[in-house]
Amino acid sequence: MAALRRAFLTELDHGAATLGINPGMAAFWRVVEESAALRARVRQMRDRAEELLAETLRSETGATGDDPMPRIAAALLVAADAALHAEIRRRVQAEQDPDVVRAEARRMAGAAFDVLEKGLPAYAVRRTAKAP
Repeated sequence: MAALRRAFLTELDHGAATLGINPGMAAFWRVVEESAALRARVRQMRDRAEELLAETLRSETGATGDDPMPRIAAALLVAADAALHAEIRRRVQAEQDPDVVRAEARRMAGAAFDVLEKGLPAYAVRRTAKAP
């Protein structure tokens, strides 16, 4: 988890093109969003990343073929990454200042990786009123 957090933040700090925050990217993201074929390709790439990550986790942990944890972990990690990228795209398309987008992405990444590390035990728990 720490390595993935570091990798994302390093990409953010170095202005990696894969994050799509750089000036002029709003038009690019609009083209992607307006194209069913490009949206499908993004989903395919995300699915392939999940497959490869699951294979790597299975290999690195020595998990057996019937152990679901490598697939579950990969799905969670890829979903968090996808959510971060989607929020970046949304902000870029809203033409927010790139420095603001980076700062918000850093904050969101911190929250996302904290949840991945600690879970969601207190998120969206309905609070019931105590009886008098």
